[in-house]
Amino acid sequence: VAKLLEKAAANHPSRPAVIFNDTVLTYSELDSTVNRFANALIAEGVKKGDRLALMLPRVPELIIAFLGAAKAGAVAAPINFELPLSRIKALVNTLSPRFIVSAGAHLENALSGAEGTVARVVSTGHEDARAIAWDEFLKFPSTRPGIDILSNDVVYLNYTSGSTGDSKGAITTHANVYWNTLASVEALGLREEDVH
Repeated sequence: VAKLLEKAAANHPSRPAVIFNDTVLTYSELDSTVNRFANALIAEGVKKGDRLALMLPRVPELIIAFLGAAKAGAVAAPINFELPLSRIKALVNTLSPRFIVSAGAHLENALSGAEGTVARVVSTGHEDARAIAWDEFLKFPSTRPGIDILSNDVVYLNYTSGSTGDSKGAITTHANVYWNTLASVEALGLREEDVH
């Protein structure tokens, strides 16, 4: 996953990678920001295979955190921030993340979910002394982290709905993401100039 972003940044540095409302991140900007996020994780002691909980809506920070976790060798695990606090706490307890990245609107639930765990909270919105501010977290070099990532390394835990019991984290590897994306591109007939 990380190599694909780096390749896109090298081949199309000024092409838009993320468009969100009035925000446009080029592939070069995205790769640079993702590197800073990954380097922050590594500087904070995150090791390959450690988990990162994401309590974010579909915003650029979600993409940056997911890809930053991938570059650091960590495993991203989205947590549905609309769940009752008791379920959020149960998922955080099961997941044992090193960090929870939360939108400001969900910060209280993220902080409550982190209580009694080793997880530290990064907030993309409201400033709070109990959390690390997003901009502060990104104050690391934009150099490539240099973590050796293998195609069968886990990059993502997708929690199931729990319709037949407790939610379970379905394991997804870097190769799974790559082949699933390639299949989607082929099935949808996407071309290099398309905007998705």
